[in-house]
Amino acid sequence: MHGNEVVGKELLLWLAHYMCQEYRNGNEEIQLLMNTTRIHFLPSMNPDGYEAALNYPRYVFTLLLQKSIQLIF
Repeated sequence: MHGNEVVGKELLLWLAHYMCQEYRNGNEEIQLLMNTTRIHFLPSMNPDGYEAALNYPRYVFTLLLQKSIQLIF
């Protein structure tokens, strides 16, 4: 997981919403899972990276390009 991966964050938030909704609706499989398992959701490990990717895509691309060049040489 990287801070600038918007899709992963949105999917995880959707999954949490779905699980809560299904739990309230009486879905026995979801209730069993949630009652017997410790589940942690971490939608964003790096909120600054997410924000930078969202608002400054050129800046993030430049940083990645610089890191790639450093790895090559």
